[in-house]
Amino acid sequence: MRIFPDHPSGTRIILPRGLTACISPISVARDPRHWPRPDDFDPENFELDAISRRDPFSYIPFAAGPRNCIGQKFAILEEKTVLSWIFRKFHVESLDTLRNRRPIPELILRPVDGIHVKLKRRF
Repeated sequence: MRIFPDHPSGTRIILPRGLTACISPISVARDPRHWPRPDDFDPENFELDAISRRDPFSYIPFAAGPRNCIGQKFAILEEKTVLSWIFRKFHVESLDTLRNRRPIPELILRPVDGIHVKLKRRF
């Protein structure tokens, strides 16, 4: 067993040996102790001073990055190409609010019924 005496609630947590745990990166990235406004992009969160004050495991970016899957780098480049074509030709407006989205925890986190957008042709 391992004891964690520094739990924020002040209580001691004892984890039994052989425990299987699932860590949700999206939940970790929304912890208010480390990310006061998780829905806002704040570049100051990634300054050296801010990083040094934060637990190193409070940010888990995209598993192992492009090395996670042999085809992932190609897939990301292909996705960027398609999206750049769409954004050059259309103005894209979301029809859903972030609060109305319900994520599905699968191998990747995705919306349960897609993302609805409206496209307006650019002139």
